[in-house]
Amino acid sequence: MTAQDLSPMELIRLIRLGRAEGVVAVIDNQQSGADLGGALASELKIPHVTLSNFPVPNTEESTFFTLLTANVKRLSCLMAK
Repeated sequence: MTAQDLSPMELIRLIRLGRAEGVVAVIDNQQSGADLGGALASELKIPHVTLSNFPVPNTEESTFFTLLTANVKRLSCLMAK
């Protein structure tokens, strides 16, 4: 789902809900897109993290294990804040 898929009222509802529930971070899936999560996190003034499901050849995340390790590091950064 992208920000363009939501009506303005639904986006406002999500922002209000995020504030009311004390959401502390928005986590996105890279393959699903990060536009909506980035917009929500920005509006809520909270961290935004994007995780991936697929290793990327010829990078530091080229195996499932290295990708999983990188995703865990991204999430652990949230705990440090």
